[in-house]
Amino acid sequence: MAGYSWGRMRRWLWLASLAILLAITTLLLTGRGEPKPDPVLALVPAVAGQAAYYEGEAAWVPDGKADSEGYYLALGNEQAALWLHPETTQLKLVNKQNGYAWRSSPADTELEQETVKGLLLGNLKSPFILEFSQLKSGGKYTPELANATDNRLETTITRYDAGIQVTYSWPKLGIRFAMQYELMDGGLKVTIPERSLREQGDARIMAISVLPFLGSAAAASATDSDSGSDGLNGDKDDGYLFIPEGPGGLIRFEAERLVVGQGFSKRVYGSEPSGGARANEWVTRPVAYPVFGVRHGADAYLAIIRDGAYEARVKALSPGMKSNRYSVNVDFIYREEYMRQTSRISPAIVTLQDGLTGGDRVVEYRLLAGDQADYAGMAMLYQADLAARGMLGARLEPVDAIPLHLDIVGGSTRAAFNSRQYIATTTYSQAEQMLRALTARGVSNITAFYSGWQRQAGEDAGRRYPLADRLGGAAGAQDFITAAHELGYRVLFKEKLVWAGDHGSLSPKRDAIYGMDQAAFFDKWLEAYILHPLRTIALGMQSMERLGPLGADGLHYDAVGELRYADYKTGREQSRAQAAGLYQALLGYTQQQLGLSAVDYGFADTLGDVNAVTRLPIEPGSDVLVDEYVPFYPMVLHGYVAYSAQPGNLRSQFAEEQLKALEYGAVPAYSLAWSSARALKDTLDDEIFSARFSGWEDMVAEEYARFNELAATYHLRIVDHRRLDDGVYETVYEDGTRTVADYNRMTFKTMRDGEVQYGG
Repeated sequence: MAGYSWGRMRRWLWLASLAILLAITTLLLTGRGEPKPDPVLALVPAVAGQAAYYEGEAAWVPDGKADSEGYYLALGNEQAALWLHPETTQLKLVNKQNGYAWRSSPADTELEQETVKGLLLGNLKSPFILEFSQLKSGGKYTPELANATDNRLETTITRYDAGIQVTYSWPKLGIRFAMQYELMDGGLKVTIPERSLREQGDARIMAISVLPFLGSAAAASATDSDSGSDGLNGDKDDGYLFIPEGPGGLIRFEAERLVVGQGFSKRVYGSEPSGGARANEWVTRPVAYPVFGVRHGADAYLAIIRDGAYEARVKALSPGMKSNRYSVNVDFIYREEYMRQTSRISPAIVTLQDGLTGGDRVVEYRLLAGDQADYAGMAMLYQADLAARGMLGARLEPVDAIPLHLDIVGGSTRAAFNSRQYIATTTYSQAEQMLRALTARGVSNITAFYSGWQRQAGEDAGRRYPLADRLGGAAGAQDFITAAHELGYRVLFKEKLVWAGDHGSLSPKRDAIYGMDQAAFFDKWLEAYILHPLRTIALGMQSMERLGPLGADGLHYDAVGELRYADYKTGREQSRAQAAGLYQALLGYTQQQLGLSAVDYGFADTLGDVNAVTRLPIEPGSDVLVDEYVPFYPMVLHGYVAYSAQPGNLRSQFAEEQLKALEYGAVPAYSLAWSSARALKDTLDDEIFSARFSGWEDMVAEEYARFNELAATYHLRIVDHRRLDDGVYETVYEDGTRTVADYNRMTFKTMRDGEVQYGG
């Protein structure tokens, strides 16, 4: 969101949270009309451009002497210098520590080796790629691309106090935008001010790729540490691209690589489910954190997408796709396409979103060198950045024993005779027996997440109370919580308050978000719709009021940590950024009222308001470009937020995934029930294929003992990670503790002060 930091917004919301959320709850739970979000959404600032646009000032006149390639020094500070070519508007960002230059475009000698021509070659020479649609005959829009080599383009360069602005204008098309460059401590800030955008004809801006080839590299090039006389060197190196895929993905600069697909292209915080012709993309594993990076030998940069992150897409390409180079960049989305139904019998047609999605777009490129120029250094930089902006919360406290994340499946539902049948799988009394049995086996720190406790297991979000009688009702829940507290454990109740089935008491017309076609968004595969975040907040408040007096320690919210969306309904429009802000307020208020809040997956925008992240995606994904997965995101979280991976009983490759969780510093996790998993067949939880507690009790105790070897590192940051050999990885904690995960021998060792403590 533009113009303020997430930390500042959250602090403001904390001060107002009691009044705001209580007012929302009263409004939404006592009335049966539609949510009235306008007054409340006003409390979460809408995306609005704050950056100034400089128009009418005198054009920039370069000072000094150009280098051998025609670049002039435009900006400089103690850490970096920005060189700009006044004719091409290409740039070089120079790290003054060692003279290394990051180029927005390949050098002319590199371009001579390119085989692409025309528009693709022009893209390589440009600091941007503009995607726009132009109205043609018949009322249809045709997509087109433009770059800095376009002969229709007019360019103006302006110097202002903090930086330099380059305005790109197409008078015949009636469109314009500007890119502003400012040096900051350790890097470069690039802004596209909202105020610079102009559409005065039939052309419509769709997206802008920012510095699409900054740090691009040819395949398998050897490291070249030589620099020119002006400190501006070529780009031959042995590095990789870093992309925000799962825990973190590396795309190495390999000489030979099969060209498969269109490259990596994912929207930050997940694709938009409620609108857009690409809405089906949201079902893939979403990007959880708004960063990407490049490493060239002993130099690297990490790009952090600031304003406009919810309207950003990270793209990575390998040679043979659009050029002969590896590249990664951010595309800022300004307008969506969506499918509009014009009649009941005609097929849907692709239509453009009416207005631009507002707000400035900002990305920062932070330079790294030497020992810090790798994915571990990138993780440390991003962790420090989040902590400085108040987006990581407080450091974890030391523990004597590592926590076990124990999902207890209380019940679920299945279809039966034109109704829904409730299936009880773990009563509160049985859940207590599970805790006591594990305690007797040496487990001494448990965070229990109890699911299916609601009437009809929460399938009807609007009618979750009273608590399911077949599990023991409110009295049974209170007794279970009391017993857990006596053992020193915590109990959080799992809530499903984002997705709602179409057969419940809530109304899609009243409670759902709307797509661009002004219809309630409905997912046919899930047979569910997405609740407006104000409805989610109201229902969450209801649970705080009902479960708090029973002694509940907190709430775990399904989907809040892994789904962002806009509401396009006329009169109550809500952006993805505003939805995120409301979710943050809900999580923070839950902590205030009950003590703890937790989510699955763990989008970066939730980290400052949660105590635990479950099912953190640490497993390898299916992206064919990724050569190696690394623990970038676990390194960002460790020491601040407790996290667990896939529950042990749901692993597809048990030994490998257990070893990965140990290597990545996760806490152990299981999802179990007193009854057999057969009881869950054909229910909403039938993905739990093996869950009977008696069958897993021994394994839980054994695995807990193994993970508990790392209890002393629970509160520590992971400061380094590296591959020692094929299949052998070392993780380093800030107190010097080192672990080695060997996937060849399937062993795990912990070393302190040079001696093997465990696993030797």
